[in-house]
Amino acid sequence: MPWTIHQLDQIDSTNTYAAAYVRDAITTTGQPVDRVAFIATSQTAGRGQYDRTFVSPPGGLYMTALIENPPQHTRQPLPLLAGIATCTALSSIIPGERFTVRWPNDVLLGEGKVAGILCESIAIGDRYVTLVGIGVNVNTDPKLLPFKGTSLITAGGGPPRDIRAIADAILHQLDATLTDPHWQQQFDRYDYLHGRLVTLKHRDAIIKGEAAGVIDTGSLVVLTAHGIHHMTQGSLMQVEGQNVR
Repeated sequence: MPWTIHQLDQIDSTNTYAAAYVRDAITTTGQPVDRVAFIATSQTAGRGQYDRTFVSPPGGLYMTALIENPPQHTRQPLPLLAGIATCTALSSIIPGERFTVRWPNDVLLGEGKVAGILCESIAIGDRYVTLVGIGVNVNTDPKLLPFKGTSLITAGGGPPRDIRAIADAILHQLDATLTDPHWQQQFDRYDYLHGRLVTLKHRDAIIKGEAAGVIDTGSLVVLTAHGIHHMTQGSLMQVEGQNVR
């Protein structure tokens, strides 16, 4: 079943717009919500993890994909599945470049952040819809990006990239990843943190140790001096002593 894609111009946030669409569709209009995606080329109020600002200058791909009743086992690791899909799509478009997933929700090109992911959900009655927000710096001027941000325009040379083609490629790969029982093997291929010393914060706790992959729920495995921690949530603060933000 193909995706229905709505092309928007500048918008506050595709996730915010999509959430309003879902609520209206379920309670009023009866419009379909499964396999509907919204894409824009700039956002004025993009959101990231923990309601951080997601800088969204012109030239990027800002997309929210709606999935109704995703399989239960995919719901918790969904940000990682979306990261795998994004890495796979971008690697096919720009072969030879190094794309990786940095737990919990970033995609890197080399050492720079090129994409971010924000997954949210809406439950109304017996309806459950997941919003998969993916922002990619496509033709974005790197000077407009925050600390350690980068853009696809720096990779591979050539003319500006086709934003719609990138959206189509990511959605195609998202379908494949959501049905892949061996997604952890795919993640291992793209895992930026594996074997690196990390510092994470969850509420008031600081955890330091060596990243050792993820389990099937998407939790990060961290080997510390006090034992093994499974991080289901948290902010990545440092990698090898270097600040992430």
